[in-house]
Amino acid sequence: MTLEGCVLLKVLLHIQNDSFLILVIDLSGRYNMHFLNLLSVFKKALILTGILIIALSFAGCGSGNSPGDTPDDFKGSLVLNISPNLDQHRTIAPDLEMSVASYVITGTGPNSDNFSVSITTGSATLNSLTPGAWAISVNALNSSGTVIASGDTTVTIETDQTSNASITVRPIDGNGTLTLSLSWPLDAVTDPSITATLTPQDGTATDITFSMADNTASYSNSSLPDGYYTLIVNILDGSDTVWTMVEAVRIITEQTTSGSYNLTADDFIVAQGTLDLQIDQDLQNPLIIFFSGNYSILALGTEMTVEALASNSVDGYQWYLNGAAIPDAIQSSLTIGNGLTAGKYSLSVIAVCGSTLSSKSFLFTVSDISLNPIPEHYPYSLYFSDTDMSENEVSGHAVMVKALNEDDITGYRFYWGSSATEKLSGQPAVATFAADNQDKTYEFPENTEIPAGASYLLAYSYNSNGECLSPVVFPVKDRILEKVDNIDSGVFSQTLEHVCIYNNKLFFSASDGNLGSELWSFDETNGPSLVFDIYAGSSSSPNYLTEFGGKLYFSANDGVAGNELWVYDGNNDIHRVADINAGTANSDPKYLTVLNDRLYFSATDSTVGEELRAYDGSSDPVLVSDIYPGTGWSRPTDLIAFDNSLYFVASTTSGTTLYYYNQSSIQTVSSLTYPGPRLLITLNNVLYFDGDSFSGYELHSFRPPNTVTQLTDIYAGSNDSNIKNIAVFQDNLYFSARDSSTNQELWVYEVGTGARNIANINSSGNSDPSYLTVYEGRLYFTANDGTHGTELWAYDGVHPPEIVHDIINVSGGSNPTTLIVYNNKLYFKAGDGTAYSMYTYREK
Repeated sequence: MTLEGCVLLKVLLHIQNDSFLILVIDLSGRYNMHFLNLLSVFKKALILTGILIIALSFAGCGSGNSPGDTPDDFKGSLVLNISPNLDQHRTIAPDLEMSVASYVITGTGPNSDNFSVSITTGSATLNSLTPGAWAISVNALNSSGTVIASGDTTVTIETDQTSNASITVRPIDGNGTLTLSLSWPLDAVTDPSITATLTPQDGTATDITFSMADNTASYSNSSLPDGYYTLIVNILDGSDTVWTMVEAVRIITEQTTSGSYNLTADDFIVAQGTLDLQIDQDLQNPLIIFFSGNYSILALGTEMTVEALASNSVDGYQWYLNGAAIPDAIQSSLTIGNGLTAGKYSLSVIAVCGSTLSSKSFLFTVSDISLNPIPEHYPYSLYFSDTDMSENEVSGHAVMVKALNEDDITGYRFYWGSSATEKLSGQPAVATFAADNQDKTYEFPENTEIPAGASYLLAYSYNSNGECLSPVVFPVKDRILEKVDNIDSGVFSQTLEHVCIYNNKLFFSASDGNLGSELWSFDETNGPSLVFDIYAGSSSSPNYLTEFGGKLYFSANDGVAGNELWVYDGNNDIHRVADINAGTANSDPKYLTVLNDRLYFSATDSTVGEELRAYDGSSDPVLVSDIYPGTGWSRPTDLIAFDNSLYFVASTTSGTTLYYYNQSSIQTVSSLTYPGPRLLITLNNVLYFDGDSFSGYELHSFRPPNTVTQLTDIYAGSNDSNIKNIAVFQDNLYFSARDSSTNQELWVYEVGTGARNIANINSSGNSDPSYLTVYEGRLYFTANDGTHGTELWAYDGVHPPEIVHDIINVSGGSNPTTLIVYNNKLYFKAGDGTAYSMYTYREK
């Protein structure tokens, strides 16, 4: 079509290097087929004005009439897809929320025309804009109303043309404040002084000066340009460096970044008087970096290889010793020790992740003491997994890998620890072993009570001189598995389907053995409660529970109108929304999905069959489109909201493929030339799915407007990798899959890297990981290792997956299902060999 006064854009907003990057895509090619004759007739008669549509995804020009006299077909649209992700958790940053809660969009046009729109839901439509030049500005606000980003551009709305515009939105340029304070014991430093530098990323180091007073020092600068910096601070006693610190710092415009360091004598890297060798400091430890291979004690002339590990990809590293950059030490690992004299040292690393910096440090001592000072004489590693699910009790195996060199070792001892370096006072050794060149295993008896104050398990080697100076450590996590009280197991005698959290309660479909499968609710105070017996004397079988507009929607069968769409308001009102398939026939609403102010689902009637429907919360549900015209059924599945459109899979005579509905019309993803996509899921503005591109079903991605990419070939050739149960964990995709050498096991697709098998949990069959659910920083799932049957497992992203608990201690598994996180606990259904019940799991 020819558009009069129309701006048609797609603006994709992405944050990179502390900036918002916007990709503008002309979508007018999708709408070039209507109203040619209409324009030829009325072109001279109409007085045209422009229209500016601001939204979070596609909004078309030909979707009916808006308020006013000018048809939508002669108006323009500007579509902003805003996906802010202001990362601030990897460094020292001011106390400012950097998540966008709303946007204020203003415009000034010809004849001083102007508008101002505030949006929270992500879309706004502005009608009757005068053709001509418009200046558009956008301010991004956090939940406190503070402007945290802004941008502007100009766009010309011209009659009978399509205009294009782009906006780059960045955090507000300007200066921020950095304040630092230090204190130390008066007797710790005789002649104190401080040297410090502040280096902007991609900049040059600048010396900064602290104000000194007795045993304190402070620094403040209110005119630092916003951005990331590397901060290095050294405390000197005379000419000797006695304390050093390397940190990543973020400065934000008109905000204050503060750091306070209250030091003790143990923090200094030159010993004062006696040398305390039990040190394991971790200064301002960022969450995403941890060390492997580091020791707190080194013997003179020995070395250690320290590796910095991160949960996400890292662009580069720089290592520092006592605050000084180590030349060419820019890899993730560093070998250090040879050539160091006796004393205390601080080893630090700065990791670069895009535009952010992250830091981590630890202290170690080089010693000439002969009491097992060589790391090869220490226990190599320690691991413990609690198998007692009662609170404040443990059982299970503690496994210690022996020292690399046992020539000077008599044996090993296990202790409870109050910290990672200190034994729990008053507690004897838990176990003692002789050194015999074998790894050691200690089995805690059942119902072993955890002593008050114990948080760690420590393992020491010893000889005739005593115990080694530094233990290997493993934190003790008290695992607590509980059957939910006050629940009749009959409520869970049937499979729980489509569990949903609504009004701070769990809602689910279940049967108590008397009423059939009906809608139930549960909270931790009152236990389970029947919401309503919808189908008296039988089962209404509620399914696809979904919250929409403050109410709970689901499909159910009351025995009168068949399986239809129902609603519950959270109080006393529960009723059928509509009889879509009139009479006793079923419409079978499925895949209930919310997009903006509509509830979308698949349903059947006697006229068009199973097609896509929409419901606005008040009027009757409507047919969106008869995708398979006539009596054919398109059977929409896998509905998902993405890019402000509804994506789904449907079938016609041409086959099964991926569709999207932009709230104006239904289109196919034209670059998708192969059939049968499934398992749609989104991650970081990309739509992922399992699809068959004639090399078997494998993982694919779709980036609007029209880019489909095959990402993996896990099972090489034309074989299916059989991807199932996809979930997002640590910004990667986890799923079960198979290849030519393993059966159905746990896999990960690391974005930008590729796919890999996490573990072969069942070496003789399928472990079949299912119900993948993220809880407290770990990925939980069910799996069968071939020994315990199907049980609950967990994976932390670093160590191998482990079974949480064997609920049934006989042949066969408890078959956990329906994992869901509710009130900071992991809830699931499982059987103990007698009946199915609801369980909760937590760690402390």
